[in-house]
Amino acid sequence: MNSCKIPSSFSLPRQVFIGESVTSRVSLLRLQIDNGKWTHTKSSGLCVTTGTGSTSWHFSINCLRTHSVLELMKILSEEYGVKLDTSLETAREVTERYNQKLMFAPDSEQLAYSVREYIAFEEWPAPRGLRVRDKASSVQVKSHCTDAGLVVDGSVSFPFNDGTEAILEIHPEDALMTVQMDDQLPY
Repeated sequence: MNSCKIPSSFSLPRQVFIGESVTSRVSLLRLQIDNGKWTHTKSSGLCVTTGTGSTSWHFSINCLRTHSVLELMKILSEEYGVKLDTSLETAREVTERYNQKLMFAPDSEQLAYSVREYIAFEEWPAPRGLRVRDKASSVQVKSHCTDAGLVVDGSVSFPFNDGTEAILEIHPEDALMTVQMDDQLPY
């Protein structure tokens, strides 16, 4: 079993991507969320983010578009008899409310994860016990990939091939330290 060692001098990442280096290849990963059951996944990879990175790739992967929300609202209204205001303005409001919930506080002790473009088969419609997008305290990953990488903040990549494991979690001692200045000067 290999483990992906990130140098101790490396600062706390905002987001981590794990997947095959060649984007046309399927990423085969086993995931364990918060010490739950291990689940095999076939996808375009896994993105895990802290609250600081939740406005970036995590948001882009998961945000809804107004046009899609409007189409869903019309289906619910016309085909299922749900009484809805299907105006474009209402669809924009619903979209905005949904998308805002994707972002979370920079100081959150939770991680958000997204299984990108999960490949589902008729006999296996969803990963057993796994939501393809959620928050967690710990995400453990085992690779079954052939030429994969664990990419930190879109810039530094570490080999993450078959047998390599990573545990992604936030520890209080790794918290970013910031100073907030008061705009009012004492006179």
